[in-house]
Amino acid sequence: MVIFHSVRLFLWGITKRCYYWAPFLFLDLFDIYEIYIKPRLPADWGGGIVLPAWWGFALFSLMLFWAAIMTYHELRTEKDALLPQLDEKQRRADIGDTLTSLIISGKELSTRVVQSDEEHQEWQQNYESWKTRTINIVLEVVSKPEAAKLLSVQVTLHNWSGKYNIEHNESLSYLTKRIDILEKMVDRYQG
Repeated sequence: MVIFHSVRLFLWGITKRCYYWAPFLFLDLFDIYEIYIKPRLPADWGGGIVLPAWWGFALFSLMLFWAAIMTYHELRTEKDALLPQLDEKQRRADIGDTLTSLIISGKELSTRVVQSDEEHQEWQQNYESWKTRTINIVLEVVSKPEAAKLLSVQVTLHNWSGKYNIEHNESLSYLTKRIDILEKMVDRYQG
């Protein structure tokens, strides 16, 4: 029912501009001409102008059309003013969705169990890949200062229950700190 809302706004705009078309509808402009304007014209002017009766309807139609044009212009200008706000809102939502997907993949990586050197090497490669992809995406969609936060992470090492060795424990600490930073970014973009 958006069309009815649009029609209502359009008709309201034409009604607001009644000063264009109302004189031709409610006043007999030819009587005004005959009573007030014609007597004040110079006598040698040849009797003035004799206008056909259909000119009243033509002028009314023309002014109604002009009110419609002015209403369309106003509504288009309002729409153009709102588009950047809508685009920014959509951009922020897209950034939030992108960062959320990075958080989900980071959490999946942090919960993966590592029990051998081969699994640890694979996990470490996946972590480095996730970190690089995350920093590149943050650089691309957010800003350099926020990406710098992800690069210069300072952590205190935790003794993670699923750790395989000290290097894995350190990487888990960095991973969780980066996930926390991403979650704060998501809150800022979606909150």
